[in-house]
Amino acid sequence: MVTRDDVGWGEEEDQENKEAVDADFDSFCWANIVPQHKIFHASDWGKLERWIVERTGSRNKKLSVFTGPIYTKDDREYCGYRKPLGCGVKIPAGFWKVVFYIGDDNKLHSAAFIMMQDDYWKHEIREELRTLDKYRILENFNVLEKFQVPLKTISEVTGIIFKEQLYNTNPLYFWANTVTERKNIMTPEVYTIHQASDLLLERDLI
Repeated sequence: MVTRDDVGWGEEEDQENKEAVDADFDSFCWANIVPQHKIFHASDWGKLERWIVERTGSRNKKLSVFTGPIYTKDDREYCGYRKPLGCGVKIPAGFWKVVFYIGDDNKLHSAAFIMMQDDYWKHEIREELRTLDKYRILENFNVLEKFQVPLKTISEVTGIIFKEQLYNTNPLYFWANTVTERKNIMTPEVYTIHQASDLLLERDLI
């Protein structure tokens, strides 16, 4: 879900590139494998990190990237070609990605993204689950389109809780506030990303 160039970096003083090699091994291993749509290899999902570096001038061009699958209660199962179901291997409904970086203002910033790959769950999920925040949020995402979202959205759809101060590093709003009311901004914010210029990485609150 990330490119090697974005996570396989280390200190310049490390002549043997040990830090970069360790990062590469930690990122690209069997434990991190999950079924994914072929378009993820052909789309700009892997370019998001590069676009952030180009747009922000992040310090030393270093990023910390966290990414993983989004599962629902009713995901499609895959047990091999023409093999019976029942193996318990589920195809994720989508994927999330969070990028942390130090901006040219020497402060920590973040950007969060979601890309869904399957809407099978929409047709199978029980009606009583549709009212849960997680599924009401996921209903907004079209399959195989990239979306920038607040960091809080990632927590809502995955259950992953970040340190409280990290939510303040993200420029998008999840909850309504005086700014969103004054500027007529719908929350939680969701923006479709087609190119680098679509990224919202800084925000003028005036």
